Amino acid sequence: MKIFSKPFLLGLLLLLLAVADWKLAEYRGDAEQGRQKRLGQSHLDLGVAGDWVERSFSPTRRGLHSVFLESVYPLGKKSPEIFDGQMEVEIKDSAGKTLFEKKLTQETVSHRFPSPSSSTFAGNLQVESFDSNEWKLRVKISQMDPKFTGLHSSVYVQTPALFDTRSYRMKKRVESEGLAGIGIVFLLLHGGGRRQARSRSVRRKPG
Repeated sequence: MKIFSKPFLLGLLLLLLAVADWKLAEYRGDAEQGRQKRLGQSHLDLGVAGDWVERSFSPTRRGLHSVFLESVYPLGKKSPEIFDGQMEVEIKDSAGKTLFEKKLTQETVSHRFPSPSSSTFAGNLQVESFDSNEWKLRVKISQMDPKFTGLHSSVYVQTPALFDTRSYRMKKRVESEGLAGIGIVFLLLHGGGRRQARSRSVRRKPG
Protein backbone atom coordinates (compact mmCIF):
# COMPACT_ATOMS: atom_id res chain seq x y z
CA MET A 1 0.00 0.00 0.00
CA LYS A 2 1.25 3.47 -0.84
CA ILE A 3 2.32 5.68 2.07
CA PHE A 4 0.20 8.59 0.78
CA SER A 5 -3.13 7.11 -0.21
CA LYS A 6 -5.91 9.04 -1.97
CA PRO A 7 -7.94 9.49 1.26
CA PHE A 8 -4.85 10.88 3.00
CA LEU A 9 -4.08 13.36 0.23
CA LEU A 10 -7.72 14.40 -0.10
CA GLY A 11 -8.08 14.82 3.66
CA LEU A 12 -4.90 16.88 3.87
CA LEU A 13 -6.04 19.04 0.96
CA LEU A 14 -9.43 19.69 2.59
CA LEU A 15 -7.77 20.67 5.87
CA LEU A 16 -5.47 23.10 4.07
CA LEU A 17 -8.43 24.55 2.15
CA ALA A 18 -10.36 25.00 5.42
CA VAL A 19 -7.48 26.90 7.02
CA ALA A 20 -6.93 29.04 3.91
CA ASP A 21 -10.67 29.77 3.60
CA TRP A 22 -10.90 30.90 7.24
CA LYS A 23 -7.78 33.06 7.02
CA LEU A 24 -9.12 34.71 3.86
CA ALA A 25 -12.47 35.31 5.57
CA GLU A 26 -10.69 36.95 8.54
CA TYR A 27 -8.71 39.17 6.18
CA ARG A 28 -11.82 40.22 4.22
CA GLY A 29 -13.80 40.82 7.39
CA ASP A 30 -11.05 42.91 8.99
CA ALA A 31 -10.54 44.89 5.77
CA GLU A 32 -14.26 45.65 5.41
CA GLN A 33 -14.60 46.56 9.08
CA GLY A 34 -11.66 48.94 8.69
CA ARG A 35 -13.40 50.67 5.77
CA GLN A 36 -16.62 51.24 7.72
CA LYS A 37 -15.41 54.52 9.18
CA ARG A 38 -16.89 57.57 10.79
CA LEU A 39 -16.21 60.52 8.53
CA GLY A 40 -16.09 64.22 9.38
CA GLN A 41 -16.84 63.66 13.06
CA SER A 42 -17.31 67.05 14.74
CA HIS A 43 -17.24 67.27 18.56
CA LEU A 44 -19.89 69.54 20.05
CA ASP A 45 -21.44 70.73 23.29
CA LEU A 46 -25.18 70.79 22.68
CA GLY A 47 -25.60 72.97 25.76
CA VAL A 48 -23.75 75.86 24.14
CA ALA A 49 -25.00 77.77 21.08
CA GLY A 50 -22.35 79.04 18.70
CA ASP A 51 -21.07 79.56 15.19
CA TRP A 52 -20.52 76.95 12.50
CA VAL A 53 -18.13 74.09 13.29
CA GLU A 54 -16.52 72.64 10.17
CA ARG A 55 -14.74 69.33 9.58
CA SER A 56 -13.15 68.00 6.41
CA PHE A 57 -13.38 64.40 5.23
CA SER A 58 -12.83 62.31 2.13
CA PRO A 59 -15.36 59.64 1.06
CA THR A 60 -13.83 56.25 0.34
CA ARG A 61 -16.71 54.57 -1.51
CA ARG A 62 -19.91 55.32 -3.36
CA GLY A 63 -23.35 54.53 -2.03
CA LEU A 64 -25.86 55.54 0.60
CA HIS A 65 -24.10 56.94 3.69
CA SER A 66 -25.82 57.65 6.99
CA VAL A 67 -25.60 60.81 9.11
CA PHE A 68 -25.76 60.35 12.89
CA LEU A 69 -25.97 62.52 15.97
CA GLU A 70 -24.27 60.92 18.97
CA SER A 71 -24.03 61.89 22.63
CA VAL A 72 -21.98 60.18 25.32
CA TYR A 73 -22.32 60.90 29.02
CA PRO A 74 -20.41 59.58 32.05
CA LEU A 75 -21.82 56.58 33.88
CA GLY A 76 -23.77 57.63 36.92
CA LYS A 77 -24.86 60.95 35.44
CA LYS A 78 -28.61 61.36 35.13
CA SER A 79 -29.48 61.30 31.44
CA PRO A 80 -31.72 63.94 29.84
CA GLU A 81 -34.86 62.55 28.27
CA ILE A 82 -34.67 64.18 24.86
CA PHE A 83 -32.78 66.92 23.01
CA ASP A 84 -35.11 69.92 22.56
CA GLY A 85 -32.63 72.38 21.10
CA GLN A 86 -31.92 73.00 17.44
CA MET A 87 -28.86 72.43 15.27
CA GLU A 88 -28.18 72.79 11.57
CA VAL A 89 -26.14 70.29 9.57
CA GLU A 90 -24.74 70.79 6.07
CA ILE A 91 -22.53 68.56 3.94
CA LYS A 92 -20.84 69.93 0.83
CA ASP A 93 -18.84 68.01 -1.77
CA SER A 94 -15.41 69.05 -3.02
CA ALA A 95 -17.00 71.41 -5.57
CA GLY A 96 -18.95 73.21 -2.84
CA LYS A 97 -22.32 71.72 -3.79
CA THR A 98 -24.63 71.10 -0.82
CA LEU A 99 -25.65 67.42 -0.80
CA PHE A 100 -27.16 67.28 2.67
CA GLU A 101 -28.95 69.99 4.65
CA LYS A 102 -31.17 69.46 7.68
CA LYS A 103 -32.28 71.08 10.92
CA LEU A 104 -32.10 68.68 13.83
CA THR A 105 -34.81 69.31 16.40
CA GLN A 106 -36.94 67.30 18.79
CA GLU A 107 -39.45 66.76 15.97
CA THR A 108 -36.95 65.72 13.27
CA VAL A 109 -34.55 63.42 15.15
CA SER A 110 -35.89 62.73 18.68
CA HIS A 111 -32.40 62.38 20.12
CA ARG A 112 -32.62 60.43 23.41
CA PHE A 113 -30.36 58.71 25.93
CA PRO A 114 -31.38 55.06 26.23
CA SER A 115 -27.79 54.00 27.01
CA PRO A 116 -24.38 55.51 27.90
CA SER A 117 -23.77 55.95 24.17
CA SER A 118 -26.70 57.11 22.09
CA SER A 119 -26.51 57.46 18.30
CA THR A 120 -29.55 58.85 16.50
CA PHE A 121 -30.10 58.56 12.76
CA ALA A 122 -30.32 62.03 11.23
CA GLY A 123 -30.60 61.27 7.51
CA ASN A 124 -28.99 59.81 4.40
CA LEU A 125 -26.20 61.12 2.21
CA GLN A 126 -25.95 59.70 -1.30
CA VAL A 127 -22.39 59.68 -2.66
CA GLU A 128 -22.48 59.19 -6.42
CA SER A 129 -18.85 60.08 -7.14
CA PHE A 130 -15.82 61.54 -5.40
CA ASP A 131 -12.21 62.45 -5.99
CA SER A 132 -9.16 63.07 -3.82
CA ASN A 133 -10.41 66.52 -2.74
CA GLU A 134 -12.02 66.99 0.66
CA TRP A 135 -15.69 67.37 1.50
CA LYS A 136 -17.03 69.54 4.32
CA LEU A 137 -19.36 68.69 7.19
CA ARG A 138 -20.67 71.85 8.90
CA VAL A 139 -22.65 71.96 12.14
CA LYS A 140 -24.18 74.92 13.94
CA ILE A 141 -26.03 74.83 17.28
CA SER A 142 -28.61 77.57 16.80
CA GLN A 143 -30.60 76.75 19.93
CA MET A 144 -28.83 75.15 22.90
CA ASP A 145 -30.28 72.64 25.33
CA PRO A 146 -28.93 73.19 28.88
CA LYS A 147 -29.67 69.54 29.79
CA PHE A 148 -26.86 68.53 27.42
CA THR A 149 -24.25 70.92 28.80
CA GLY A 150 -20.88 69.22 29.25
CA LEU A 151 -21.83 66.02 27.44
CA HIS A 152 -19.67 64.72 24.59
CA SER A 153 -21.74 65.01 21.42
CA SER A 154 -20.84 64.76 17.75
CA VAL A 155 -22.25 64.58 14.24
CA TYR A 156 -20.64 62.19 11.76
CA VAL A 157 -21.11 60.40 8.45
CA GLN A 158 -21.07 56.59 8.56
CA THR A 159 -19.55 54.79 5.57
CA PRO A 160 -21.95 52.16 4.15
CA ALA A 161 -21.15 48.48 4.63
CA LEU A 162 -20.68 46.24 1.62
CA PHE A 163 -21.64 43.29 3.82
CA ASP A 164 -22.30 42.44 7.46
CA THR A 165 -18.89 41.39 8.78
CA ARG A 166 -20.33 39.51 11.77
CA SER A 167 -22.70 37.28 9.79
CA TYR A 168 -20.04 36.85 7.09
CA ARG A 169 -17.51 35.57 9.64
CA MET A 170 -20.08 33.20 11.15
CA LYS A 171 -20.99 31.82 7.73
CA LYS A 172 -17.36 31.31 6.70
CA ARG A 173 -16.55 29.69 10.04
CA VAL A 174 -19.31 27.10 9.53
CA GLU A 175 -18.06 26.45 5.99
CA SER A 176 -14.44 26.09 7.13
CA GLU A 177 -15.38 23.78 9.98
CA GLY A 178 -17.39 21.67 7.53
CA LEU A 179 -14.40 21.34 5.19
CA ALA A 180 -12.11 20.50 8.09
CA GLY A 181 -14.57 17.88 9.35
CA ILE A 182 -14.71 16.15 5.97
CA GLY A 183 -10.90 16.27 5.78
CA ILE A 184 -10.61 14.59 9.18
CA VAL A 185 -12.98 11.84 8.01
CA PHE A 186 -10.73 11.11 5.03
CA LEU A 187 -7.65 11.05 7.27
CA LEU A 188 -9.40 8.57 9.55
CA LEU A 189 -10.26 6.44 6.54
CA HIS A 190 -6.60 6.53 5.55
CA GLY A 191 -5.56 5.40 9.03
CA GLY A 192 -8.15 2.61 9.05
CA GLY A 193 -7.00 1.42 5.64
CA ARG A 194 -3.38 1.25 6.78
CA ARG A 195 -4.33 -0.77 9.87
CA GLN A 196 -6.30 -3.21 7.76
CA ALA A 197 -3.39 -3.58 5.35
CA ARG A 198 -0.96 -4.31 8.21
CA SER A 199 -3.41 -6.83 9.67
CA ARG A 200 -3.70 -8.69 6.37
CA SER A 201 0.06 -8.66 6.00
CA VAL A 202 0.52 -10.21 9.43
CA ARG A 203 -2.03 -12.94 8.73
CA ARG A 204 -0.27 -13.84 5.46
CA LYS A 205 3.11 -14.39 7.13
CA PRO A 206 4.02 -18.09 7.52
CA GLY A 207 3.73 -19.42 11.07
